[in-house]
Amino acid sequence: MPYIDSYKKLPNSFFALGFGGNGITFSLIAAEIITDILTKNKKPQKNIFTFDRI
Repeated sequence: MPYIDSYKKLPNSFFALGFGGNGITFSLIAAEIITDILTKNKKPQKNIFTFDRI
């Protein structure tokens, strides 16, 4: 599963980090999640991909 999140030490930066052959699929998901973050939309699936999930 990819990591899609902002990083507190680098304000105004967002990261979409993934592995393997699902890059096209996860890049679309990352674009939607980052758009939701920027527009202040709250969606529960965002928490699935955060850096804090481990």
